[in-house]
Amino acid sequence: EANYNQMVTFHRLNTLQSDDILVFARPDQPEWGFGPEVSNDGRYLAMVVSQGTDTRNRFFYKDLQTDGKVIELIPDLEAAYYFIGNDGPVFYFQTDCEAPKSRLIAIDITRPEPSNWKTLIPEASDTLESVTIINNQFISIYLHNAHELIKIFSLDGTPFGEIELPALGSVTYGYASTLAGRRADREMFYLFHSFAHPVTVFRYDFEAGKSEVIFKPSIQFDFSPYVTRQVFVTSKDGTKVPMFLVHRTDLKLDGQTPTLLYGYGEINI
Repeated sequence: EANYNQMVTFHRLNTLQSDDILVFARPDQPEWGFGPEVSNDGRYLAMVVSQGTDTRNRFFYKDLQTDGKVIELIPDLEAAYYFIGNDGPVFYFQTDCEAPKSRLIAIDITRPEPSNWKTLIPEASDTLESVTIINNQFISIYLHNAHELIKIFSLDGTPFGEIELPALGSVTYGYASTLAGRRADREMFYLFHSFAHPVTVFRYDFEAGKSEVIFKPSIQFDFSPYVTRQVFVTSKDGTKVPMFLVHRTDLKLDGQTPTLLYGYGEINI
C-alpha cells in the first residue's frame, strides 16, 4: 500500500501515541516524506523532505529554542541536500547542486539566499560519497578509481590529510557509511572490507593518527598470503577501466595462470 500523509510528531516516553504533539504536516502534499533529526546543539529540528524515490530533496528546519514556525530553507526539488551539522545559524550540507560529484556547502540561515552560500569542500575529480563531523573536523569518504578513501578537512574546508586504510577496499556497507563517532570525540570507529579482507572493525585515534583492529571475524582461512592490486585496462574507445587483481603474493605473473573475470556489463574475451 502506498505510504501517504506522513507527519512529524513529538512523543514522550511511556505515554500513549494518541497524546503525541503534532509538529509538522503537509496534508496538501500527501507524497512528501519527512526525515527529522535534532541538531547536535539541540537547538534546531532539521527535516529532510523527500518525495518518493527521487534522489533530490527539500530541506526545512524549526528553531526549537524559540518554538518558531517551520522554515522552508530549500523549498524546491532541485538537488540532493544532506544535513551534516551546524555551528549556530550556519548549516552544513553535502549536495550535488551544481556539482555532480558532490561538494560541501555552508548556508547561514540568517542570510539564506543562494548567492550567500559558501563552498567549503569543492567538487573534485573523485566522487564525495559522505561527510561526517567527528573530532570537530569533516571526515569525508571519496570514491577513487572504484575504491574508497577517507580524507580529513577542517571546519573551514582546509585539507587535513588522509586516513590510511589497510588495503584497497571500502568503508561503506550496504551503500551506507560506517564511520561512527560524535562531534567532540577524539576517536572514530569504522568497518573495512575488501576482496581478501573480511569485514573488520577498526578504531582510529585522531591524536596518534593510527588505526587499530577492534574486532575481526574468526574465519578458518589465512588471508595473509593474498594481495589485491589495481590495474587499468584501455577499452576500444580509449577509456581506462579500473580492474582489481587478487592473487597469492608468490604467484608467478607469466600470463599462464587461469583467471576468473567478474564485472558489470558486457565483457568480451
